[in-house]
Amino acid sequence: MSARTPAWTDPDHEVETMRAASGGDHLAFARLFFRSSRGVLAYVALSLPPDRVEDVTRRIYSRAWVELSLLDTNVVRSFDAWLLAIADEELVAADAELAEANLATLAAGSLLRALPELHRQTLALRFLFGRSRDEVATALGESDEHVAQVEWQALAQLSAARFAVDQVEDAQAA
Repeated sequence: MSARTPAWTDPDHEVETMRAASGGDHLAFARLFFRSSRGVLAYVALSLPPDRVEDVTRRIYSRAWVELSLLDTNVVRSFDAWLLAIADEELVAADAELAEANLATLAAGSLLRALPELHRQTLALRFLFGRSRDEVATALGESDEHVAQVEWQALAQLSAARFAVDQVEDAQAA
């Protein structure tokens, strides 16, 4: 890590913090929480009505705290990417609970979750967690070039899917 690189963007520092948190270090978990919470809240808010966001976000972090003790930091190198996998599982459960909810409320999150995992994680880390392309590449174990390509593909897929949803909604309204 260079003198100009913040500690939270250094993959080795992140792994050390994850290891400490998995050993029960509450302060280490708090550091991970504060660094990731804005992105997780935004990710959840894309999928759920506002009155459900806090509860589901709380479930995500509660699960993360419990499951950290089982985490193999030799395999999982990014807390945010691991947390997004937990978030996806919790959002599927929340969707089942909200099966009768308004389709329009869930449309953006459903479109995002319909993307392949790498595409979804790339967009979430870039735009919800505010990570640079280089940081996303490191977190996901991909090259910068591949991340750029995946980001472009994911945005194109979301745009096309959103256009299709708009067409259906327009037809239903007519």
